[in-house]
Order: sequence, then structure tokens, then C-alpha cells
Amino acid sequence: MREATSAQSAWALITFLIGTLLCCLVLMSSLAFPSAYRPGAVRMIIDTAPPRLSLHSPRALALEWSAFAATMLWAGAAVALVICALVQYGVMAALQHVPRSMLVALAAAVIALALMVRKVRQESEEPSGLHLTPQRIITAGEGTLRYVRWHDVAHATVAVHRLLGPHLVLLDGDGRRLGAVSVRYLGSDPMVTAALVRYFRDRPEERELLTDPERAIAQFHQHLARLEGE
Repeated sequence: MREATSAQSAWALITFLIGTLLCCLVLMSSLAFPSAYRPGAVRMIIDTAPPRLSLHSPRALALEWSAFAATMLWAGAAVALVICALVQYGVMAALQHVPRSMLVALAAAVIALALMVRKVRQESEEPSGLHLTPQRIITAGEGTLRYVRWHDVAHATVAVHRLLGPHLVLLDGDGRRLGAVSVRYLGSDPMVTAALVRYFRDRPEERELLTDPERAIAQFHQHLARLEGE
């Protein structure tokens, strides 16, 4: 009985430490990055291979990977304690000594592992964010990857997902979603980014500027300045 109580106490301590770690990560993230973007700001990252205009925020992935790691540590501790219980008590008796929260940890680990594999596969192909090339638009994030042709895009707008928050969304002529990027991966004002997409959608002759991101952004800013002057 003493040994069973000791194992459960160790599990409670591990769970408390993992929970505290996650709370600290959330707090640090909210203090360091109080918002996903600054209003009116476009965070541009220049990709050299291939040259294109990329809008993405690598820092946004830090909390996500940390949550994956904490979940796997929690599940690893559960596996270790379950194995010890099986060795010491046998299968039937071990089930009486294993806290039910261990099963929750193992289930969470399976889900987290599936999401992590999906995310790693997507990140290996394209970093999460929005990538504009003369030929197409690439949306990447939350494990999903979409390649959208410019002439298929009828509208670029912002939509709010009930659980995942605001997204930049590309729609076709029938209102169907072609691709979407969460604001936390975009790292830029989604309204300004949507206007940027619409600008190059309507001006195919200027899309070659996307291979020179600084010129592309400068051209877009000139367009905005002209609109404000009218």
C-alpha cells in the first residue's frame, strides 16, 4: 500500500511540474509577444532559395514545440510508472494502482505525436506562413499545406475560427476556401496582408517583383500612399 501511495505521489508531483512548466511557457509567451502582430505591420522574411516574398513568424512555433515536448515528457513518465507497476504487481493488480490520469496522459501523447508528425512533415516542405511567388500562393500552418494559383483567387479576406482565432483566407469565385494561414504563423497584420495579396492578384504584370521582396513591398506601399492621397 505504501509503495502504491508513493507511486501515485510521484505521479502527482510529475503532473504538477509539467503543468507548472506549461503555465510558465504561456506566461512568458504572453509577456514577450503580447500580440501576434502589430497593427499595420508586415513582417517580411526574405527567402533566397527560391527567391519569393515570405511572411511568417518562426517565434510562433516555440510555444507549440514546447507544448509537444511537455506532453511527451508527461506521457514518458506515465509509461515508466505503468511498466514499474506491471513488473511489481502484475497486470490485474497494476490496474488498481495506476491513476486514471495516466491513461489521459497516454491518450494525449498519441494525439500530440500525430499532430507533431503532421507538423514536422509540413515544416519540412514549407515553413508555416504565407509565401508569394510569381506563379502561385503557398499557405502553410497547423500541418496543412496548400498551393493556390493566382487566377483561382477571387478574394483574400480575414475570417475568425471559433477555436484557432483569426486566419487570412483565400477564396475562389464560389466562396470556397482555397487556403488559410493563422495570424500566429503569419506574424503580420492580416488585413494589410490580405490587401497585399489582392494587389498582386489584380496586377499579374507586377508579380515578377515577388522574386525581389523589398521591391515588392515598396511597390505595395507606394500603392497605399496613392490611395491615401486620393
